[in-house]
Amino acid sequence: MSEVLFTLLVINLLGMLSPGPDMIMVIRYGSTGAKRTTLCCILGIMTGFCAHLLLAVFGVSLLISQAPLLFTVVKYLGAGYLIYLGIKAWRSKSKSLDSSCKGPIKARYAYLEGLLCNLLNPKVLIFLVATFTQIVSPDTSTSSKLFFAATIAIEAIVVWALLMKFIYSGWLNNWLQKNQQRINKLSGGILVGLGSLIGIQMS
Repeated sequence: MSEVLFTLLVINLLGMLSPGPDMIMVIRYGSTGAKRTTLCCILGIMTGFCAHLLLAVFGVSLLISQAPLLFTVVKYLGAGYLIYLGIKAWRSKSKSLDSSCKGPIKARYAYLEGLLCNLLNPKVLIFLVATFTQIVSPDTSTSSKLFFAATIAIEAIVVWALLMKFIYSGWLNNWLQKNQQRINKLSGGILVGLGSLIGIQMS
């Protein structure tokens, strides 16, 4: 059991350290200098990730991945949403530390964007399906699977907390804010590219 847990944690850590839509979104929010919106974005991402974990534990993700029509719908939604986020980032203007970045409406938008970015990302679905089906034995008890999922979620929280602390370290956050417009353009281009790549892979 300990070997399985260790393997799951290592694979999840490597997956999180690989740059993807979630990390791009967090860095983009971090460049605004508003900790509240960045934190809300991370909370949204973690909510989506925990939902994926529960789906994987109870085998729903495997059913979705094996249902061609349903999985295609998820992929199209994910690709479309990444492109939407990319265009939005590309068109956005630099914002300083004012009320527009720290208000409750902005915080709710950040949470929702983080949630949908992770929840509609088909690669997260595929990653967790592959991880649980290849590493966790089919006859493993549900309680053990839930323990694995909870441990992975805790690891993800720790990694995101460390990333946020790093983003808001003095010199880095100053650099991010000074280059916010460039970060918006770069992150927008990457998100549109990722969404387009998913769309091309489906065709």
